[in-house]
Amino acid sequence: MKRMMAAALVAGALLVGAAPAFAQAGAWGLDQREHWLQERINRGHRDGSLDGREYARVQTQLDNIRHDQRVMAANRGGVLMPDQQRVLEGRLDNVSNSIAWLRHNGERRPW
Repeated sequence: MKRMMAAALVAGALLVGAAPAFAQAGAWGLDQREHWLQERINRGHRDGSLDGREYARVQTQLDNIRHDQRVMAANRGGVLMPDQQRVLEGRLDNVSNSIAWLRHNGERRPW
């Protein structure tokens, strides 16, 4: 029983220690993608290429992704599982693809 508990503690420590390496595994981590999208949303709002309705829609979507990311990570001691990471990346891609000015201006996400 003591061995199982010790093994579980070691495995948990390895997972926590691996979190930063996992977050940096891709060329663009979630935080960097979110920042990039936020900048594009802000710019579109400032220059008028996003009307108020579309700005509110995509800002709400991005805010919801950030919230879900925090909840998912908090439920696992600050670590996102690979499948959670993929789900959030897919949602960020969907927000990016849904921004009309991105499509009209031919700008593409860099990841």
